[in-house]
Amino acid sequence: MKRSILAALVICVIVSGLVIALHLSGLLMRAELMSTALLSSHSAATKFVSEKFQYALVILLAFGVAWGAIATTRRDRLGWLAAAL
Repeated sequence: MKRSILAALVICVIVSGLVIALHLSGLLMRAELMSTALLSSHSAATKFVSEKFQYALVILLAFGVAWGAIATTRRDRLGWLAAAL
């Protein structure tokens, strides 16, 4: 159990660092604007979430997916969850 949590933390740090770096560099802006247009009934989102909350959410989701991928034996079902996130 401890080994899987440690491996999940390492993967989480790498993946979340990559996603946060892409966000800060602005390379994800086009994808963010497209998803905002698809999900919002207006052309822009009505309420924005703070960047600190977004970064914490990215880290938590990265840890959850990494730990789930390491701990589970049924990776085919976990693939759908990872793709949705």
